[in-house]
Amino acid sequence: MSIDTIASLLTQKTGLDPAALGADAVGRAVRRRMAEHGLSDYGRYEETLLASDEEWQSLVDEIVVRETWFFRDWTPFVFLRRYVREQWAPAHPGHVLRALSVPCATGEEAYSIAMTLLDAGMAKESFRVDALDVSRTAIARCREATYRAASFRGEHLEFRRRHFAAVEGGYRPLPEVAAAVAFRQGNLLDAGFSAARGPYDVVFCRNLLIYFDLASRKRAGENLHRLLADAGVLFAGHAETTYTLGPRFAPLGEPGAFAYRKTAAVPPSDPAQPGEWHAVTRHSRGSAWGALRQLPCSPDASRRESMPPNSSIEDPQSLLERASRLADEGSLDAAAALCRQLVEGQDPCVEAHCLLGLIQEALGDRLQAEDYYNRALFLRPDHYESLVHLILLVESRGDSAWAAALRARAGRIRDLEKSHAG
Repeated sequence: MSIDTIASLLTQKTGLDPAALGADAVGRAVRRRMAEHGLSDYGRYEETLLASDEEWQSLVDEIVVRETWFFRDWTPFVFLRRYVREQWAPAHPGHVLRALSVPCATGEEAYSIAMTLLDAGMAKESFRVDALDVSRTAIARCREATYRAASFRGEHLEFRRRHFAAVEGGYRPLPEVAAAVAFRQGNLLDAGFSAARGPYDVVFCRNLLIYFDLASRKRAGENLHRLLADAGVLFAGHAETTYTLGPRFAPLGEPGAFAYRKTAAVPPSDPAQPGEWHAVTRHSRGSAWGALRQLPCSPDASRRESMPPNSSIEDPQSLLERASRLADEGSLDAAAALCRQLVEGQDPCVEAHCLLGLIQEALGDRLQAEDYYNRALFLRPDHYESLVHLILLVESRGDSAWAAALRARAGRIRDLEKSHAG
């Protein structure tokens, strides 16, 4: 028995893709749980898992990503406030707005939604926020609702004075904020997920689907589509596009908000046209591979400070350079294998994700290429090379609204680079 077997069972149960979490994330969690039980054999621990729902929950609690803070990414909340004032409220007089936050992690996002709605002028009895997470530990922290300095980041902190009370050990939401949010445990992949509580006018599901395998993304997308009201708005993460969400959602084209409306039906799939596709990208691949070879292999900055040094990859930069040379020579499979060593390590390499995207384009798999570019942008939102290639992919499948938003984002990055250079 091996860690791979347990990782496979975990994917079946939660949808989490071990490669997206980092190659050893599951291994570290499993070893911590085995130590808790005094076990040294993976097979024995698997038996414990299969016999105990409680142990499954404990393992999930060890693995799920909970890094969040109030008003993380300011723009979606600015758009939410404007949308409620200018569109939803005039069209729904006397109605109660229903909002969903999934996963809610430790509650910062759900409370941010409630504060936004209050600041939009809504009475506390005119809206309700449901907040769900697969982690039992996360829900317990939500209900405790005492937040320390790490939950308050950025320059927009005036909300803390309006909506929080200072208590021993931190800050606690005022009663009108706390009473607006209902926390409970739930798995987005369950067929009946929150069925009795929808439909929702607003759904926040950000930076979850990128951690799922493809089959789980499809199931999650089906549930989100079912839960969202016909005129409702879905807020996704900046690395989650219509490919990640599925064809059931269309972007609103609001720059920086990453907001979507659901479509009436699933459109037919766009048949691949390798000849045309390669004509679009062939001119850029060679130069891109060469450019990537010159760049330092940069990991996700948020993980770099908190994780121990990676002992499984001695020299990531050399691996990246060798992968780029192999790609130049046409040895795409060998190049991809080296890149996977880099993206599956404890410090996933942004440039390796981008190179994998280029390789998948060369192989004609544009959907997988888009996925790799999105993962690179999740790790580093200003990675210009990935953004440019993602724009080409999005435009080629006719998603003009999303392509325009991405182009605006690329323009802002270039303007910022020019101002720094000047």
